[in-house]
Amino acid sequence: MEDGEANVAITFNKLTYLELDGLPNLTNFCSGAYSFGFPSLEKVIVSCCPEMKTFCQGILSAPKLKGVQATKDYSHWEHDLNTTTLRLWESNHDDTQWLFREMVSIF
Repeated sequence: MEDGEANVAITFNKLTYLELDGLPNLTNFCSGAYSFGFPSLEKVIVSCCPEMKTFCQGILSAPKLKGVQATKDYSHWEHDLNTTTLRLWESNHDDTQWLFREMVSIF
């Protein structure tokens, strides 16, 4: 971490919608330990981002956000964006491991 990096706060006052889709190498929204404020954010979609394990390293505030949409029919919420992102990653990897075991048992 660089000097002063943890003290930086970035606020997206007018952002209401964020979609991250088809980013197979994305591991997080920001790799630095910055604090983010999303006071107007109401909808987040994270799909086809299989390596995204956390949203960011710093403190997050998104008071209007009530879920993260992972597919057209599925959204999830764990009371904060980082925990939700981790749970979606775990769920995705559990499903992948289950599918691999099923395929191996068939062949």
